Amino acid sequence: MVFEENTESYERENISIASHNRCFACGKENPVGLGIKFSSSGQDGVFAQYVIKEEYAGYPGMAQGGIIATLLDSAMANCVFHHSGVQGVTARLNLRFLKPLNTNLPLFIEAHVKKVELGMYEMESSIHQKDVLKAYGEGIFFACP
Repeated sequence: MVFEENTESYERENISIASHNRCFACGKENPVGLGIKFSSSGQDGVFAQYVIKEEYAGYPGMAQGGIIATLLDSAMANCVFHHSGVQGVTARLNLRFLKPLNTNLPLFIEAHVKKVELGMYEMESSIHQKDVLKAYGEGIFFACP
């Protein structure tokens, strides 16, 4: 995993999702949110580089599990939007925490579409830190009306 500076986040031209601006993970108008900026990694994927602050630690120096779950879930939801232009809502979320995720160190989050069938999006996401897989998730998302 190579970390490259990429500050350009994607936005679909013809779709406005103002209700998403307050999202805890990536909302631009949430003053206490994480402020993650996802970018396109191609038609079926998104990625972000991020540093978890110590304020979001469970134990000193280690990210709290709910924050890790938020990162994985948000990457998949953003990927659904990037892929299809619809707001995705989590129907199922399965996570694996493999190693502690350190605070105050850069990490790399990515998500990809595995399959789309009958309006359901089968997704996967992962978090790497220093080229080590720390956590991954699989989810099922459906389009929000």
